Amino acid sequence: MQDFIIHPLSEDAVLIHFGHKNQNIKVQNAINQIESFPFWGLRELVPAYHTLTVYYDPFIVNGSFPFEKVKGHLENILKENDTTSVFNNRFIEIPVCYEIEFAPDLEELANSNNLTVEEAIHIHSSVIYDVRFIGFSPGFPFLEGLNEKLHFPRKTVPRLKVHQGSVGIAGKQTGIYSLDSPGGWQIIGRTPIKLFNINIKNESPTLLKAGDKVKFHPISQKDFYLWKE
Repeated sequence: MQDFIIHPLSEDAVLIHFGHKNQNIKVQNAINQIESFPFWGLRELVPAYHTLTVYYDPFIVNGSFPFEKVKGHLENILKENDTTSVFNNRFIEIPVCYEIEFAPDLEELANSNNLTVEEAIHIHSSVIYDVRFIGFSPGFPFLEGLNEKLHFPRKTVPRLKVHQGSVGIAGKQTGIYSLDSPGGWQIIGRTPIKLFNINIKNESPTLLKAGDKVKFHPISQKDFYLWKE
């Protein structure tokens, strides 16, 4: 039984919908399958929690109706392959300094959840998170798995600048700012690791990708600056 629906999204994109619940395993396996059997004109795959957007060049896709041809190709790939099997994950540990210089919202978040700062840090850094998708800015990972004890709403007034590497919480998600940018997430730490580096040759400029496993490792302020050198 087909467990997905393919909709036209625009003249150069289709949306594959896998259901209303979190279907990330199916999304990630669909990516693996499409990348293994790409069609001529495929441009980009953009995953979300339960959908996958497939961008293509309608001038390269042969035929009078590019959508129908792309849809047929995708249906053949996904029907013939298992979209429920477990895909291989990379595990990446990311150092984070939770000290006050880098964590302007940590104390408020901890107090609001009846935790000490130390308890909040321990909870945040003891979980293995799933990278669900990359978005908002290049390389920004949306991480799932945040303990409900740390759930906290976004700031009512966003900051004009959040520093690259800042680790934030928004609702039930945690994530990392890959670039300096405005933002409304509650900032609880910062990593010295670059998540986006356009100067890397022959490799992806993003450190993380959807499907990766991430764990945070607390470091001192001194270690933070040593990492930066």
